[in-house]
Amino acid sequence: MTTDSGRPPEGPQDRWRDGGLLLFLAVATAANYFTWRGYVFEDAFITYRYAANLAAGEGFVFQAGERVLGTSTPLYTLLLAAFGFLGADIPATGRLLFSCSLTACALFGWRLLARSGAPNAGVVFAVAAASGAGGILPFFGMETALHLALVFLAFLLADGRRPLVLGVVLGLLCMSRYDGVMAAAAILVFRFAADRRPPWRESLACGAIFGGWLLFAWVYFGSFLPNSYAAKAADVPFSSYLLAALEQQAGMLFLPLHWMAPGTLRPAFLVPALIVLFAPLAWRTFRFLAALPGRPSQNLGPPALFAILLWLGYSQIGPPLGHTWYLIPASYSLLALALAAWARLPIPAPAARAAAILFLLAGALLLPYSHRVQAATISTPAFGSARVDAYEDFAGWVRRHDFENTSVLTLEPGYHTYLSGQRAIDAAGLVSPGIFFHGPQERRQDFFALLDRFRPDMATTYSPLGREPAAEGNYLPALTPSPGFHLWMRRDFYAAHLEKLYQAWQAGEYGAAGADSAAAAWRHPIEVDFLDLGARAFFSLRRSRLQKTSGLTLAGEPYRQRVLNSRGAAREAAAWSEPFLIDFDQLEFLFAGSHGPATVAQLYVDGLLASEVPGRSAAEGPEAALPLEKVELPVHGWRGHRGRLFFVTTDAGRYFFAADQIRSRRFARQRLFDDFEKGLYDPQVWAETFAAAPLDNRKLAAIGGLPMAQGRFAAASLFEAGPRRMRSRPFPIDHQRMSFAFFDFGDRETGAELVVGGRAVHRHSGQGGARISLVQWDLSPWQGEMAVLELRDDAAAAEVGIGIDSILLYDP
Repeated sequence: MTTDSGRPPEGPQDRWRDGGLLLFLAVATAANYFTWRGYVFEDAFITYRYAANLAAGEGFVFQAGERVLGTSTPLYTLLLAAFGFLGADIPATGRLLFSCSLTACALFGWRLLARSGAPNAGVVFAVAAASGAGGILPFFGMETALHLALVFLAFLLADGRRPLVLGVVLGLLCMSRYDGVMAAAAILVFRFAADRRPPWRESLACGAIFGGWLLFAWVYFGSFLPNSYAAKAADVPFSSYLLAALEQQAGMLFLPLHWMAPGTLRPAFLVPALIVLFAPLAWRTFRFLAALPGRPSQNLGPPALFAILLWLGYSQIGPPLGHTWYLIPASYSLLALALAAWARLPIPAPAARAAAILFLLAGALLLPYSHRVQAATISTPAFGSARVDAYEDFAGWVRRHDFENTSVLTLEPGYHTYLSGQRAIDAAGLVSPGIFFHGPQERRQDFFALLDRFRPDMATTYSPLGREPAAEGNYLPALTPSPGFHLWMRRDFYAAHLEKLYQAWQAGEYGAAGADSAAAAWRHPIEVDFLDLGARAFFSLRRSRLQKTSGLTLAGEPYRQRVLNSRGAAREAAAWSEPFLIDFDQLEFLFAGSHGPATVAQLYVDGLLASEVPGRSAAEGPEAALPLEKVELPVHGWRGHRGRLFFVTTDAGRYFFAADQIRSRRFARQRLFDDFEKGLYDPQVWAETFAAAPLDNRKLAAIGGLPMAQGRFAAASLFEAGPRRMRSRPFPIDHQRMSFAFFDFGDRETGAELVVGGRAVHRHSGQGGARISLVQWDLSPWQGEMAVLELRDDAAAAEVGIGIDSILLYDP
């Protein structure tokens, strides 16, 4: 006995299977939402800002007064705006819509395959889809899941039983993303083949909805094409995209299994899995497709044609290959086709049902683990959470200092400007016409040229060491929350707001995330040995690790303990500590780094670079032997501020860093030589001074940045022309060490010397570059003798000079 569709009637086992699937999908919806509730893919915030402005009555704009169509998903924007108008949180709504849409896609795909005579294959598809097959979950919060749900709803309705409903769904599908036109075209072609007449009703309903939007876009924006189309087109040649996209989608098809497999097994299982999955489809392709036009109840032709059209269409456009979400609908369509082909093999119904039930049970058991693995991977700094965290820090800093009504040049305008409220100049050109980051090399525009052209108040960049805008001279660093992510401020804008920023700096609130940030920060005593894996909680790692590694030495002996290191990475690598309160005198650690300019240890204070220690080895290569050296940074001048320790290498394939034994230290015995905080030179300490009074640190901060404000005054030779001298009165060497902050705006004609018995026993010369040097001198060989501290500036120019502050004598 069979049903009208030719399938055996459903039995109790089928109903149990289907009931179990519905329960699984309900659980999967909740698991998707709650697992990813703290994450949204950065690009989604472009659409979110359009929706927020629309809900607030500003119009369909990314920023007030600029009618640019920078989102390719008007339907998703309108849905979010409607919820926002009703008072809902737009990012939370986006996460909820994504979770529900992914479940809807699973349901529609299940019903599509069941209607085509493959209910067991439909169960497998639904479990895979709801679990994140195709690599969709990293793009959580985007329109991709809604688009997928509408694609499969349209396939489900493609039998022509409800032509007007199908037409409406096709219109909404095209509005969910413009490439929905390819799905609509595939469905309408097969409707024409099945009915032997043009599908007028479907086409008119689709055209009324999508055409209405295009007409509105033309009138409102001046163009119906999203600006992102022109911004991303021709980035990759047709043939290159054609082949690379196939390889890319094949690799993503088996997610989340790909995430859970050990790294060594991933290449091994991928090719056999693809062969097994698609062999029946390849074997039956000709007969399978040839039979479809005359068999509407088994009409799986539209998914096949749609996958081909989408692949060819994007190959013609040539967007960046990294934007893998474009072809996810093709992956889901191919998965449905492959499962349908398996269902057409002569497999006994009980065996097929048992396989589907086993897959359902396996999916239910693996879902929590799968989601944890994916969420944990995506939330690592190496994958990209550091980027989102950095934009959140940027936006929080902007709002704390009342800079919402400013402009920012950024390659990723979504998250940063959604949270900060700033006016974006999009260096990627998605919402700023006439700017091109992608596409042919000859049309791409240099970031620094855009800085000169637009002169934004601020700019965000990604660069491992963050020196580029500073090198141009017109911008100063404003905040660096993690290695590579930098917020810059135009120098004259900085000068105009210096007083406000200076006061925040002096109060320890400049880079603070909140009033209680100091209480939440790490404090003395800091003791981090990477022999203890619990130390991982103190550091965030980007392509670096905690492990024993060969080739390290300490005092000439092999160092065999577990260390923080970048060995084994292929790109830039970094590691950075949690913020710590500087309530101690000195920060110490072991550090080995190859190729000093490209491998450094950096101390950031309140988000600004305060001190940098370059690697001291010239060795290259991942297996280079490096000596660990003890680094001691006197940080007492920044007491009350928050510090972070960064380790960075720009090319982990050639260079290498290692670090261990991080300690904070308070000096048991110390004497403050001078910190100039009285605003006067003490005549009992100084015999000769640069000027009549110490320099207000605002002047140093104005040209060298806020970290130079160690207190409110410093001794400096700047702003006066001609040779200058500063000399202390003789003082007894009654401690083992001397430390001070040396503000370096000079050259070899400037420097500081310690003179004992008429002879200079220590010297620190200027290197230039408006930097801070934390200088330490060992005084133990001359204890009990008298010494003189001398500073010399023989440069003629007033803008060349040196400064000194926080002079301390101490015993370590």
